[in-house]
Formats: sequence, structure tokens, C-alpha cells
Amino acid sequence: MPLIREISAGDGRDSHQHTPPAGATASPSPPGDSPSPGLGPRVLVVDDNAVSQKVTVQLLERLGHRADSAASGREAVAALGHIPYAVVLMDCRMPEMDGFEATKRIRDAESRSGRHTAIIAMTADAFQGNRECCRAAGMDDYLVKPVKAEELACVLARWIPTAGEQEPPTQPAAVQEARLLSPAKLLLRFGNAASLAEIATTFLDDCPRLMARIHAAVATRNAKQLELAAHTLKGAVSNFGASTVVEAAWQLEEMGRHHTLANAPAACAALENSLARLAPELAALRG
Repeated sequence: MPLIREISAGDGRDSHQHTPPAGATASPSPPGDSPSPGLGPRVLVVDDNAVSQKVTVQLLERLGHRADSAASGREAVAALGHIPYAVVLMDCRMPEMDGFEATKRIRDAESRSGRHTAIIAMTADAFQGNRECCRAAGMDDYLVKPVKAEELACVLARWIPTAGEQEPPTQPAAVQEARLLSPAKLLLRFGNAASLAEIATTFLDDCPRLMARIHAAVATRNAKQLELAAHTLKGAVSNFGASTVVEAAWQLEEMGRHHTLANAPAACAALENSLARLAPELAALRG
């Protein structure tokens, strides 16, 4: 069984290890000195998208927080039963158990315990109605994916008193999407070349699996599976600011959402073409 490890930004090594609830893990920490007792508040990142999960964990570490991760709503509910997290960053759309259902179960448990955990929705669907749905589901706040350091720091400051005392990293106010990747902008976003290389590798390793899901959904005309798989790919690639691929994935997601699959094969081919142009640029970032 994997171990949850408490991590602090900058210091690196685990302060201690213990047996976690199933599925909840923390990112590996780099070598360095042992952390001081004043570790930042503990945050749980819930996201089935491996790329987005790693990006969010790294941003949290750079803001001075300890970060654990879970890949599903079910894992998040189990984790909250064992560990009193200060904040949960909850992806809204996940297979098996989505963020809305996970939040409902957490709130049901809290109605008996009397505590309240701040749950922050993370979603790529940045429209007003979705924000209201998140609040109606029992979530306390809202972040648009891809999550940016400044926005994350502002949201955490509303729910963790010490978050406002952390010194935010120096980087641009927003990283604009571009048709071709900008290594300089990506370095600013991810902090260093090693982190950027790790995220690029994770995406390149995960992309074939996501595309296989998309192809299978198109072949079987499974609209719901197409929507979910395209949404996951869109969220992953948006972390790199690759607007061409984001747009292509969004088109397939919308086809799945509205059950209009007549043009899905052509849209799938367009997504494949845009990924083929993106892959060499991402591979170059791995050094």
C-alpha cells in the first residue's frame, strides 16, 4: 500500500510517513534539508487527470502547503474520513464518483461530526451556471482550470488564515494560450526545467490512453464516454497553453455533451493532427 507523505515547499523531505486511506498519495519530494515544524496547512487535491493533479500539487508546494492527492471522488471521501484536511481542491467531473457526489457525501458525514472542510471546486467549465451548481452542491469556492498560482493563492487566503502570509511565487499574472508552446512562459508557470520536464513526460505518457478512450467512444458512438475522455484531455493539455489542441478537444467534448456525433470522426482526426504537432515540442521540453 502506498504511503501518504507530508511535504513542504523548499525543504523537500518527508517529516513522517503513515498508512493512508486507499488511493490518497503525495508527490515525491526532492532531496534537501528536513522541514521545520512550521509546515503549511495540509491540502487534498482530487483530480483524475494525472497532469492537472501534478501541476496543482506543485503549485501548492510552492505556496508553502503540504499536498496529498486522490484520483477519484471515492478516494477523497475515504481520505477525509482519516485526515482533517484544511482544504480540499475538488475536480468536478470524474468517472466513478464525480466531485458533486463526493462533496455531498463529505457534507453528510460532517453533519454528524460537526466540522466543516473548505471544498474548492476545480473545473474547466467557466460559466456562471456551473459556478452556481458548485455552490449548490455544497462547495465553498471555485477555481477555473488550468489552475494558476495567483488565483490559487487568493482562494486559499479566503479559507486558510496563514495562506495570505505566504509569499507568492514571481510569475506573470496570467499565461496566455498560444498556438505554439512558449518554453519561457512554461518555465515561469512550472517554476523550473525539471518540473516542466516531469509534467511534459506525464502528459506524453498519458495521452495515448486518453486518445484510445476517445477513439473507442467515437467508434461505439458512446456520447457520455466521449464527453468525459475529451474533457480530461482538454484539462491536461490546457496546462501547457496549447490552444489549438484545447479547442479540438473541446469540440469533441461538446459533441459528446449534446449527443451530436455525426462529425465526431472528423473532429477526432483534427485532434490527432493537433496532438501530432504538439508532441515534438513537448518532447523537446524533456531535455
